[in-house]
Parts: sequence; C-alpha cells; structure tokens
Amino acid sequence: MPAKFIPPSIEDQESLGVVRVRGGSQAVLRCAASGVPSPEISWLLGASRITGADGRVRPGTSELVIETAREEDAGRYRCNAVNEVGTTSKEFVVDVLAPPTLKASQRVSWELLEGEPATLDCSATGNPTPVVTWSKGGIEITPAALLPEGIDVIRGGHAIRMLHVTTEHAGTYSCDVVNDVGRTTRNFSLSVLVRPAIWMGSSKHDEEKVNVVKGENLVLLCNVTGHPKPVVRWLRDGLPLEFRTGISLLQSGRGLNISSLEGGRLLTLRPALPSSAGIYTCEAVNAVGRASLDYILEVLVPPTIPTRNLDTRLKVVEGAEATIRCPAQGKPAPTIVWMRGPEVVTANDADPRIEVPSGDPQSLIIHRVQLGDRKFTCIAGNAAGTAEIDFILDVMVHPKMEPGEEKSSGGEVVLAVLNRPAWLRCPAVGVPPPSVHWLRAGRLLSPRGDPFVQPSADGRRLQLRRASKAFFEDPDGTLMLAA
Repeated sequence: MPAKFIPPSIEDQESLGVVRVRGGSQAVLRCAASGVPSPEISWLLGASRITGADGRVRPGTSELVIETAREEDAGRYRCNAVNEVGTTSKEFVVDVLAPPTLKASQRVSWELLEGEPATLDCSATGNPTPVVTWSKGGIEITPAALLPEGIDVIRGGHAIRMLHVTTEHAGTYSCDVVNDVGRTTRNFSLSVLVRPAIWMGSSKHDEEKVNVVKGENLVLLCNVTGHPKPVVRWLRDGLPLEFRTGISLLQSGRGLNISSLEGGRLLTLRPALPSSAGIYTCEAVNAVGRASLDYILEVLVPPTIPTRNLDTRLKVVEGAEATIRCPAQGKPAPTIVWMRGPEVVTANDADPRIEVPSGDPQSLIIHRVQLGDRKFTCIAGNAAGTAEIDFILDVMVHPKMEPGEEKSSGGEVVLAVLNRPAWLRCPAVGVPPPSVHWLRAGRLLSPRGDPFVQPSADGRRLQLRRASKAFFEDPDGTLMLAA
C-alpha cells in the first residue's frame, strides 16, 4: 500500500460520547476524524441515516448539530468515517433532559363523605425521573410526621392514599415534583363531609329521659357535629318551636318561656312547669344527612297535702275506731310514710291496733283508740321533695267514778259530825274532765238554791253547812250526783 494512504481514525474513538442537553437547547456532537485521503463523515440515529432534511439537524464535516433538542432526539448516534482504504465509527448517546411535567386531567378538588376512600395522584414525567415530595398544610408527609393516621404514600411517591377519610384528613395537600432541570407543584383540596351526629358525653344518642323539678330552670343541650355545619331547630311534640326575643310560640300559639341560644345548641326553659312536659326534639340537618335527639321531659311536682276541708284534729271516743286520711298529691305519686310520734308505722306494726290498709297508703286506721294515741304524722315524699302534716287525736273518755271508793248497795256512805260542816266529794273522772251536777230529791242543786248545801264552783265538792239529824233523817236526804 503506498505510504500516502492512511485509513480513517476518530479522536477518542474508544470512549462513548455522552451528550446531555436540556429540551429546546442546542446539542453538538463532534466527530474529529482523520485519514488519507480525508474520510467522508456520515451520521446515523439508530439504523436511520441523518440527512438534515427537517432543518433541525445540521450534519457537517465533523459535527452533528441538533438545533432544538426534543425528546425524540434522544438516542444512540453513530459517526461513520470512510475513505478509500478503510472505515471506522464512533458512538454517541444523546440524553434530552426535560423538567417535570404533571399529567393533565387529574382531580385536585375532593369532597367526600367520611369513611370514603381517596387517592391524590401526582403522576409526572421528566428526565431525569423526578422526585415527588408530599405535604399537608405545609408539613411534609413522612413516617415521622405528626399527621393523621391512614395516609399512605404509594406508586413510588407519585400518589397518596387514604382508605377511610376522616375530618382530620381534610385540608390542603401539595405535591412538589423536582428533577435536575426544574420543579413543579400541584395543590389538592380535600373536604370531608360528615353527616350530623348528636352526642351525649362521648356517645351518640337519639333519646334521653330528663326529669326536672317544677319551678327550676332547665337547659337542654344539642351537641351537634357535622360538616358542613348543621342547621339546628327544635320541635315540641312534633311541632316546630319559633323563637322571638327569648320566647317561643308553638304553631298553636300557646306561649312558653323557652329560649334558644348558641345557634340552637342550647334550649332553656325558665321555669319548668307541669305544662312544660313533653317530647323536645333537637333536629340537625346538613347537605349530607340528618340527626335528631328526643328529650322526653317529665316535670316533677313536689308533694303537697291540701288542707282545705281536711280535719287535722279529730275527736274520738276511747275504744272507738279512727280513720285518718292524708290526701297527698305530686308527680310522681308520692310515697306515704306514717309516724306515730317518733316511730314509723309499718304494715306489720307491733301494735296490731294500727293498720295501713293494703292498697290505700294514704289512710291510717286506729282500732280501739286509747288515750296514748295522740299524734300521728303523714310524710309524703317523691323525687322532687317531701311534705308532712300532723294529725292530733283528742281521745274522749266516758265519765266514771274513780276506782277504790267505798260504796254500799245504796251508794256511798258519808259520816258527818252533828251540827258541824261536812264535805262530800264527787270522785268522777273522764276526758275531757266531766261537768258535775248535784241533785237532791231529783232537783238540781245550785250555789244559791238550798240553805243547807253549797256546791263548789267546779261542782266536784258539796259543802253541808251544818250537818243536822233532821237533814239526814229526811227521806229526801239522799244526794245524787251526775257527771
């Protein structure tokens, strides 16, 4: 071979030429070839020859110029150098860099019912592959972040998933997508709709029984949760309550002193009356549901014992039967307890004479009344209070003579000294103390009616001014007394 012919060679031929270019920028591939005669240069992309017909690629003697690099310009290029005595080539790799681009038509505004699933998608393209970082309310979502449970990062970071959304998940989420040549951000709005719920303490309720004492004030609470914020209204026995200046009127027009506070969350009754009893319903409504709570209100009335036409002091003859009535009223019906002095009267009382009739606790029967049966007390009690009243028995005893007095078959014999005064005593007893009257010869004696005798003012003693034989021998000398 003549010395003047040299096969082609390319500078730095053995190394792979790597060219990285940002999309839209110019890329230049240099193929510095030498040889004798000078080699002819041609370019291929993959297996296709580059002609420069599109105007973007300018093949030259030693350079390939890509004027405006696009994604499809990326790939493996080869430079061929050919002359009469040989051929050689060198390969280049063109990497077209692209900033992150988010995929279009992704849902960014979410409005879900509590418990429904949500997946926020931030799928993006770019070269190099972008890195996605998620945040909620400015706080990056990481395993160590103090964020609500149930947020999972999936798809290599390109999405987050919540299987069951709660109100804690509501808010603004952001995905920040970054690579070496750019970044982009997308914001998501998540609103969690919650059906109304009415709470009593830590649990949900739909019915509650409430007791209030007559005259006391009452506050009914409607502790409502929900999103959007529920509208609250109150009903009484199924009819809406209308409020004006603290007074509510039923549709019937009957006025009640009821007021609604804090947007309906509090209902006050001032004061509670027996007519206030009924079913009060708190109803909460929003766009996604309804909840209600029934307060079954009972107004308790403290016991009272009407005294009109009630005889609390009874006159009873010893040995007779007495019945005491205690007409106690109240709501609920009061329980009656009878007291005899300081002691409670029971159904099986130690004194068999005292009886509380079965089925009629408002009555007390005293059989064979005795002098000691003096004071009985009725105590009426219910959940609202107590009331009591005393009953006094005035036990009357038939008049009789004191026991132990000496008597003869004809009566009591009185010994007197002739011509001296003598006293006769009437040993009569009874309750109340009996009135005593003296008679002689069937005639009633009075302090001025007989010159020989003088009854005392209370009649219990009779003075013979001068005992005379003639007086006692008189057939009419027998004195009688009546008590």
